[in-house]
Amino acid sequence: MPLYKSQDDRKKKSKNVIHEANDELEIAVSKTALFSEPAPARVHKKTDEVERSQKRKRYIRKRRKNKLAGFAVTMIFTAVILLVLVVNITQGKLDNRIRTNYVKHGVIEKKVSGIAYFLREEIKITASHSGRLVPVVSEGEKVGVGQVIAYIVSEGMEEYLNELRKIEQRISTAQNSKGESEALISEDVSVIDEEIERIRNEIAICSMKGNMYSFLNLKRELDSLFEMRNELTMNAESKDAYIQSLQQKRVELQNLLNGKMHKITTANAGVVSFHVDEAIGLFDTMDIKGVCQSELAILDTKISNTANKNVSYGEVVARITPGVSYYIAIDTDKLDGFEEGETVTVKARDRKYETNAKIVSVNEDVAILETSSALASCVSKRSVEVDVILQHQEGMKVPLRCLSDWDEAKVTARIALVRANFVEYVYVNVLARNDEYAIISSKTKFDDDATQGVKYNDIFVVNHEKVKEGEVVK
Repeated sequence: MPLYKSQDDRKKKSKNVIHEANDELEIAVSKTALFSEPAPARVHKKTDEVERSQKRKRYIRKRRKNKLAGFAVTMIFTAVILLVLVVNITQGKLDNRIRTNYVKHGVIEKKVSGIAYFLREEIKITASHSGRLVPVVSEGEKVGVGQVIAYIVSEGMEEYLNELRKIEQRISTAQNSKGESEALISEDVSVIDEEIERIRNEIAICSMKGNMYSFLNLKRELDSLFEMRNELTMNAESKDAYIQSLQQKRVELQNLLNGKMHKITTANAGVVSFHVDEAIGLFDTMDIKGVCQSELAILDTKISNTANKNVSYGEVVARITPGVSYYIAIDTDKLDGFEEGETVTVKARDRKYETNAKIVSVNEDVAILETSSALASCVSKRSVEVDVILQHQEGMKVPLRCLSDWDEAKVTARIALVRANFVEYVYVNVLARNDEYAIISSKTKFDDDATQGVKYNDIFVVNHEKVKEGEVVK
């Protein structure tokens, strides 16, 4: 006998069982919730996926940038290598080509740098009055004994003194030109007078012959000559009047400046300077050849220019260097090339001073030179930065690279020339050299006159190791 009467009964029965199970499950869950903590809020799956997607995109972008940076570094490194290869090939370091050049004229100098201190005999000139100092000679000008070098004028009188100086210059110029013009005028007047006398004689002859046409022409020439003569004599008289007017103005200004203008003269001949300091005359009695570096420090003083400045009575306003020769102390770290008795060239860095000087002594830290030129260029200075040319050699200049087979003394070397497309070896003397170039002679001192030496514009081989004597070079 079946458990259920019909199929509908079976369905109803199963539904009831399911409902009962659900009720029991809800009761159990509610009991559990009473004795347990609430479950944490669930994170939406969608938010986690978005974050993971963004992280992945950032990682992809970062890897892409790193790849681009690595590619750029690789390209730069490759470009540098290619550039080095190109330069080396251009310079012939990686090829077997024979490089040649022409023998040219050049200069090699051996020089050292330092500070030049000027050591001179000097005489002070002081102000006889107070006022403004107005020089009448230039800085560095040679003056004679008793010559006026400046005026001291009272305040407000400078313009009158300048005007007086201008007038004196005009008078001097006019008198010089007057003397020259008078000589020329005298010559012209003599020529005109001779011509006038000749025409007068011709007029007399024409009058006797009755030649009126020639008479009129001669009369016009005679009138023209008289006009020229009158103009010349009037010019001479006008110049005299001009000079007289200038002299009259000079007297007026001198009267105006009387008692307000005082002369400054020098009792010694020499070179004048209006740049003064406390070091004037310090080396007059000192043994200059024994000067050391510590003694040169006294020259580091403040120099003031007194020209057109107010000065006081008794103040030092100028100095005179009476001697022709003076000394130069060279302070440098390299004294190896200085030898007593040798002549060197001293050049200022600013190119405002240059002279040849003789080395008279070399101390532990200073070289003392003596010279008698370019005093006017340095008289206003105590020191200047200079280059001392110890050796100067001009001649045929070639690279050291082209010389080979040197002797032990490094005086003689061999150069490979190209003559008629053949390599020919010629031995030469090296007159001077530096780290890159050499000045060479035409041939050695032991070669006879028949030996053909090196000449300007000869072709030589730079990379001599790539050729041999007698080899054909195109």
